Amino acid sequence: MWDSQAEREHYLTVPDFADDRFLIEMKQRGYIEPGFRVLDVGCGAGAYSAAISRHVLSVVGTDFSQRMIESGTALMAREGVTNVELVWDNWHTLGLEDHGWREAFDVAFVHNSPALSSSGALEKLLDSSHRYFAVSSPSRVKDPVVDRLRAALGMPTQHGTNGNFLYLLNELLLRGYKPELVYEDSQWHTDQPLEIAIPFFAGRLNLTAHEREALLPDIEQHLRSTAMDGRVQGTTTTTIQMIFWEEPRES
Repeated sequence: MWDSQAEREHYLTVPDFADDRFLIEMKQRGYIEPGFRVLDVGCGAGAYSAAISRHVLSVVGTDFSQRMIESGTALMAREGVTNVELVWDNWHTLGLEDHGWREAFDVAFVHNSPALSSSGALEKLLDSSHRYFAVSSPSRVKDPVVDRLRAALGMPTQHGTNGNFLYLLNELLLRGYKPELVYEDSQWHTDQPLEIAIPFFAGRLNLTAHEREALLPDIEQHLRSTAMDGRVQGTTTTTIQMIFWEEPRES
């Protein structure tokens, strides 16, 4: 799914502090400072790593999609970024000590990535930074392409709130943190050629690998029948949930 998106302009466009709400919130909260070391978990092609790199000492981005990391490496070269390291690894299985990442960062963040989807992933995030944390995640996602695909496959429509985010909030409160929430309504526009759209939308159905393989012919047939000039198009509406917290400072 994510390998198929590695060359999309959406993931290769470096956001701007002038109009990106997540970056604005991080800057206003003091998470972006010249001497900071930053960890970008589930970085994709590293667009946010590139944006932040211009304002901090260094950034490390990690992602389990090899093609995303390859695209990100090319992106850094094009942007002239020299203080970002992109690491191909799986956040759920990597060891912080193996990379020297335990409490190695001033800030650790996860931006719209499924990387933070277990208690172990959260524990690792908390162990990677000694100071600040930020997570953003889409909720109440309404994607007409996915909705039509699910209907064609006889699957129920899903527009629920992100359960992982609710777990994260609950876990932070139980641990004694003071998380702060920010919301932003957003739209994402999809316009992808079929060869890229088919694996991507197959991955959006939350199926097991076996189920996805069995349904792939039907998924391909539906997307081909609804494509316009060989492209899958649509507009997704969502609410982005952002959560910010920090380690308590010693008095």
